[in-house]
Amino acid sequence: MKKILTVALVGLAFSNASHAAIYSFEYTARVSKVEEETRLNTMRTSVNSSSVAGGTISVGDRITGVISYDSNAPISTRHVNGSAVSISYGYLDSLELSVNFAAAGIHFEPNSYKWGYTFYGHTNPALTNSFSAGTYRYNFIPGGSMTQETASFQFGDSTGTRIGDALPGAEAAGFDSNWLRYQLLNNGNAEGVYVTADFTDMKFTQAVPEPESYAMLLVGLAAIGWRRRKTINA
Repeated sequence: MKKILTVALVGLAFSNASHAAIYSFEYTARVSKVEEETRLNTMRTSVNSSSVAGGTISVGDRITGVISYDSNAPISTRHVNGSAVSISYGYLDSLELSVNFAAAGIHFEPNSYKWGYTFYGHTNPALTNSFSAGTYRYNFIPGGSMTQETASFQFGDSTGTRIGDALPGAEAAGFDSNWLRYQLLNNGNAEGVYVTADFTDMKFTQAVPEPESYAMLLVGLAAIGWRRRKTINA
């Protein structure tokens, strides 16, 4: 009975510690497409480079950054439509997404709304399953106009078997349909630049238990220690 109790306490401690984790990835990406809008042409036009963002972004430019999110993010809505399931995570407050354009001198980190979304075919594995997330921030510039920056990414699996209700973990780095997007819109004069990039390297760095998971782990281990001392003194 004592052994059973000890095993149960160990299980409780570690099950709580692994209940939720922040998955973190370091990535390198290469710009594959640059599109822009101007006041004279509001249709997106593919270009080799654009200086709309205040620095020049060109096809082939290198991007680096970090992506991290909570694998146990609470679901906001779950919608079933035929063979497909769509899941929204509402405000994905655990999301961290940095985008650094070394050549352009542009460094993006979110300071506003963060969202997450998954899609998968629960009866049609031929559908590409995906987890996408993004964030944006607003910057005010002289003249009273407002600039909106948006960054987003997709972890996609074309085999349709590796993403479902649970968010992907370390395996996401090896999916075959992963991409990064960045856009900057100047609401004051209708200019915009839209950047698509392909990940060239992605390294899973860590899965860190959340603080409350650490607390539960310590409680469980303390209970085990107390039980052992009581047994020895008996």
